[in-house]
Amino acid sequence: MVGGTGLPAYFASEIGGCPSLFGVFAMNEITDVEEIYSAEYHRKAGKRGEKQYPAKQDMASAIYQLWGPVSVVDVGCGRGWWMEHWLREHPAVTVIGLDGCADLIKRTGQCDDSVAPFMYNGDLREPGWWQFYTPRLEWSHSHWSIALCIEVAEHLEEQYASGLVRGLCELSDRIFFSSARPGQRGVHHVNCQPKEYWADLFGHFGFRWRHDLKKAWLDMLTTRDQRYGLNIRRNAMFLTRDQRYGLNIRRNAMFLTGDEVPLA
Repeated sequence: MVGGTGLPAYFASEIGGCPSLFGVFAMNEITDVEEIYSAEYHRKAGKRGEKQYPAKQDMASAIYQLWGPVSVVDVGCGRGWWMEHWLREHPAVTVIGLDGCADLIKRTGQCDDSVAPFMYNGDLREPGWWQFYTPRLEWSHSHWSIALCIEVAEHLEEQYASGLVRGLCELSDRIFFSSARPGQRGVHHVNCQPKEYWADLFGHFGFRWRHDLKKAWLDMLTTRDQRYGLNIRRNAMFLTRDQRYGLNIRRNAMFLTGDEVPLA
């Protein structure tokens, strides 16, 4: 169905004064998300994030050195710490962030003013969450240089894991992914998995787990205080589309729903 703007009717809606993704969501589950990740949760996360910010800057700089992107989408961006670095240090790079709590974070002033205009609501549990449109960009679900998804996947129930992975694979040919490993403590950690679990899922969409890029990235890091950013360094995975498989995997994947992707 096409709306009066010429776009599909489910695109480009406004909810609560904050641009939202994929209006068909109707934000039916956002209330639950905000109950788990409340303003107080984000306030405490902000205090921790301030201590870790130099380490995150270092990690982001190393990613830029490796891949030299012209556009970055940060999936599950939270308060936008990583976005803030990209916007400040690499102003020529197009950056946006998606998060189920973007409206709450912006409404309560818990992100930097430079980041707020580029943060959008989006429930990563919804089918087709990656097919979004923003007023500033044309058909934003086209390919991005890099998709980031950093310590997000563990917060989604396992039934949504393959849908998250598929969306990342639709957004970019190069993915920086980090998710809590088994036993890693945190708020609402409901799907902590080893890297091999995620590598299998990405593999079904034609992506390779690149140990060589991880090693090169670690070698570039200069932060001396190793206490901060330790989980991200441990959990980080670099994934790239395996061109040996051509386009058939991606085309076939279009017909798979999130919970239909096999794990073996």
